Amino acid sequence: MTTRTKSFRWSFVTLAALVLSAVAACVIWVPVFLHDRSVAAEEKAAEVVSRPTLQTFVEGGDFSYLGEKAKDVLPLLQYDSISLERTPCFGPCPVYVVTFFKDGRATLETSNWQDGSKKYYEGKIWMGSYVRLTQMVDLARSVAHQSEYMGQWTDDYTAIVRASSGDETWTVSDYGRVAPVEIWALEVLLHSFQESSEWVPTSGP
Repeated sequence: MTTRTKSFRWSFVTLAALVLSAVAACVIWVPVFLHDRSVAAEEKAAEVVSRPTLQTFVEGGDFSYLGEKAKDVLPLLQYDSISLERTPCFGPCPVYVVTFFKDGRATLETSNWQDGSKKYYEGKIWMGSYVRLTQMVDLARSVAHQSEYMGQWTDDYTAIVRASSGDETWTVSDYGRVAPVEIWALEVLLHSFQESSEWVPTSGP
């Protein structure tokens, strides 16, 4: 057997040993790696599932106005205030600006549609109602592909919704109630809360 043949065989044996070692390493460590990744993914998914959301509190039952659960709910309320402004129309439309705050306060400014005189009020909003408003704002924003919707007629009123968070305010206006139904539903909900709230007259803003 020549030296060249021996050298070739030893090279082949060495290469085969390296290949077998690599295969063995894959057999041993790949399942471990995949298992670790699977466990990490499951733990992350469990964390997401267990993390409370606004809907978690809604489904958990009623909670009192700024009661014990407020400390857990407040961090989930991304809007400091949510308001609805309704402008005059050709006729006796209610003209007002109502604002609900996440700390439970509410303010109302009304305008007489005939002479423009103003009146001011203060009120409160139940925490559960503000949670629902927050959810509706998120839903409305998801379909609001523009900031202004206009009906093709005149003499109607405009509903302007504003949701403020820090220095940022999301605004959408709807003339003639032609915006996507999610935005219209938010307008109706805000108007309903304005009508059902107990308002106390004040001297001004």
